[in-house]
Amino acid sequence: MTNVHDGTRLLASCQADKGGTCTISRTFSVTRTIGVALGVSRSFVSGELNMSSARTVEVRAACTSRAFTSNNQIYKAYPSGTRQWYKVVEKYYVGGKLKRTTKSVPLQAFNPQGVSCLMRTK
Repeated sequence: MTNVHDGTRLLASCQADKGGTCTISRTFSVTRTIGVALGVSRSFVSGELNMSSARTVEVRAACTSRAFTSNNQIYKAYPSGTRQWYKVVEKYYVGGKLKRTTKSVPLQAFNPQGVSCLMRTK
């Protein structure tokens, strides 16, 4: 399990002139992603990962930027949370003997738990 911010899902942004600051303060509805394969359900995987199977989660941003050092900057909010990588393994038994094991490609789950706000260059 890794704590990350999801840089592919911009929630909001704000800008100010050089020397100014800006604030992002609101609640967002963010998608919880859970990869599935080999016929295993989302609720089964979420239980194994100890996370909710709900598709969305509400997260609150309450971020104020540091002073902008140039007019070429932007303050951005992204969902943050935990990312887990895993594989689904299917074992097929006949007469109590293992006959076949199938493994999925690597899958991932992202469980949003908050918001990360970062200063970026435009």
